[in-house]
Amino acid sequence: MLMYLGILATIAGKQPPNFYHFLLDNECYATTGGQPVPNAKNVAYDVMARGAGYPHTFAFEKLEDFGPVSSAPKSSEQFGWPDSRSIEKRV
Repeated sequence: MLMYLGILATIAGKQPPNFYHFLLDNECYATTGGQPVPNAKNVAYDVMARGAGYPHTFAFEKLEDFGPVSSAPKSSEQFGWPDSRSIEKRV
């Protein structure tokens, strides 16, 4: 994500309906040989996405923490917010 930050602004500008963006951080640049990301423990991708225009962002360190947010009532047309119904369809 860090090497392609422009994609956040592009997606936020389009605001596609029923779009959910998930990031799994392995703290390395896998495409260039696995070098560690400098300051990886302090990079706030959710804050970057919010700054680019995502209306809803969340950060989780444990999968269990995703549950309460994913089951909250929301519109299926809302951009950027995890929707448990869509997740179930795609799993």
